[in-house]
Amino acid sequence: MSRDFRQGNRPGQGGSTQGPTPTFAVDRDGVRKVIAKDDPKALVDLTDKYGKQLADARLATSQIRSIFGSVRQMESRWYDDEAQRKRGTRDLLMLKPKLAYQEARHKSQAVGMLRAMLEPAIDAVIDPGTDHTAEDGNDQDRFGRFMEYFEALLSYHKAYGGADKAQAGR
Repeated sequence: MSRDFRQGNRPGQGGSTQGPTPTFAVDRDGVRKVIAKDDPKALVDLTDKYGKQLADARLATSQIRSIFGSVRQMESRWYDDEAQRKRGTRDLLMLKPKLAYQEARHKSQAVGMLRAMLEPAIDAVIDPGTDHTAEDGNDQDRFGRFMEYFEALLSYHKAYGGADKAQAGR
């Protein structure tokens, strides 16, 4: 399953845009493979493609960094005791409604794209799926790969000229 975005249209809204309507779809299975199956080549390939798309959609560096900062704060919980890991799991799940809020607050297709890229990664950390094996690691390993995925998105976004400020009209 993938999320599809057409420039100028947010999920659940109609309307048309001028000119061609490029589409964006997240490869949910590919993201799950990166997180649950530890596929570094897929990580680089996906994040390169997605980082460019985020930059092209004019996602502001401040928008992606604020979300990344929240995730970085929860990172230490994943490597403490079991009680802290449970808290880290809860915090990671709560990132989903925070992303939805940010998308609605900014009325931004670009934030919606970031949300679409992160939600399947969050799901893969919490529930690696039915084809999960012991070699794929535990939730700490998957969270570490989630951090790599998010950091690579941020890096490629900046490398492709990610905007320093949100820019309307794109």
